[in-house]
Amino acid sequence: MRRERNLTTLFCSVLAICATAQASGVRFAISPNRVAEALAAAGVPVTTEQVKLLSPVSARDRDPSLRVMKVTKWTDNTFKAELRCRDQQACLPFYVLLTGNEKADTHADSGLQQKVSNFVVPGTPALLRDGDSATLVFENSALRITLPVICLQSGNRGETIRVESKDHRRFFNAQIIAPGLLKAAL
Repeated sequence: MRRERNLTTLFCSVLAICATAQASGVRFAISPNRVAEALAAAGVPVTTEQVKLLSPVSARDRDPSLRVMKVTKWTDNTFKAELRCRDQQACLPFYVLLTGNEKADTHADSGLQQKVSNFVVPGTPALLRDGDSATLVFENSALRITLPVICLQSGNRGETIRVESKDHRRFFNAQIIAPGLLKAAL
């Protein structure tokens, strides 16, 4: 389900980029080389050949400053990286695939797995993000009720965020307990 949501996000991003390009005029392509530079600056040194853009990506600036948001495992030797322009008005968030370098030797410190495992996302990543599905648990000494919800805010463990029921009729303030799990008092 998460992969489907990521692909949906990617598709919507591509459509939004196309619409923005038509509305604002000149756009500049973001190259795999520029993405590799941003990844290297974030602690994931990869070559341009290891970066695969999933679709054409453009920005309003010729050389936008990119920020690596997250790098996650995709398949056995492939990783997915989420990037954004530091100026959020310059471009939409986008994903790239990072593939292993077949020419590299097999030592652990030369592989993509090692590079990504050392990657630390700048800032504290949100445990739950706006739009994520989660389970809200209402609990007291005599009763426990669970409810599927949609997060309306991003947050980390211990923070209270606003959520809504899946039918969009009820809103709650809930504390984040774990990934996909929130609690609220009855």
